[in-house]
Amino acid sequence: MNFVLTLTERLTSVFYYIVSAVLSNASHTSNVAAGVSRLRCGVIIAFIVIVLTVLMFVWRRNKHEKLEKVNNETTERNSVKVHIHQDSPDAPICSDFILGKCMKGLRCPSHHCPLPFHWQYKRDGEWQSLSEQDNEKLEKLYCDVMLDECTVPDVQIAVESDGFLLDDVAYDVNIRFDKKLLSVMNGFGPIVPMIRRLSTKSYVADPSNTLATQWIWYWKDEHEIWRVYDHDHSGRDLQYFLEEAFIRVWNCFRFRIADQDYQVNFKPSSDMSQTNVIYGTTREVRRRT
Repeated sequence: MNFVLTLTERLTSVFYYIVSAVLSNASHTSNVAAGVSRLRCGVIIAFIVIVLTVLMFVWRRNKHEKLEKVNNETTERNSVKVHIHQDSPDAPICSDFILGKCMKGLRCPSHHCPLPFHWQYKRDGEWQSLSEQDNEKLEKLYCDVMLDECTVPDVQIAVESDGFLLDDVAYDVNIRFDKKLLSVMNGFGPIVPMIRRLSTKSYVADPSNTLATQWIWYWKDEHEIWRVYDHDHSGRDLQYFLEEAFIRVWNCFRFRIADQDYQVNFKPSSDMSQTNVIYGTTREVRRRT
């Protein structure tokens, strides 16, 4: 509105200037008709300038409103709240949502989470999400293959004690990543809900996706040291083939290193193992990010 008033004032000043100039010229000429003619031309020119300026202003304002409307619609589509499919635990996290490109909203079959990983705990039969801070805290610990059981301080979690729901109270919790269990000591006894980690698709299933989860396979040697799987006797990348077999839900995967045959057992996923086919020696196996 201030812009319109300023524009009107300036156009009025221009109009008066033109009229004054024309009248001044007319007063110094002996031909009254010529002065009147010049006055009319000046008025017409001023009127045209005002009309064109107003039209330009209206056009720019409409253009701005349309652009703002498009931006608002895009923002609304990209700001759909995080939603988790309770009945689809194996669904991946939507990479397009993280990048702000998913237009499906609640119709998207994938989970909508702000990060490529998302930790939850189960309460009253439903999965509850951890806070953003606790989510990143657990993920950092999970990436350390040496850790299976650990204590995490000040985790915001809702628990029920003596019939009362204590919503989002900070507790020190004990987590067992392989068993997918979270233990809470709340003063009334231990509470042990299940936990789960949602993630984007595996890099094997979606190799072109820059946000795909990079899973790493480890085995524990006789010195309690976790070793990364490398290549078999034929030069195959065991990381890739173990991951491929796992996401295809195979029960096991066999390979050979030197003159020894091994079998990795994926079942149960909470207690995966590697067995020497000839000697029966068993090693622990872990799959971590």
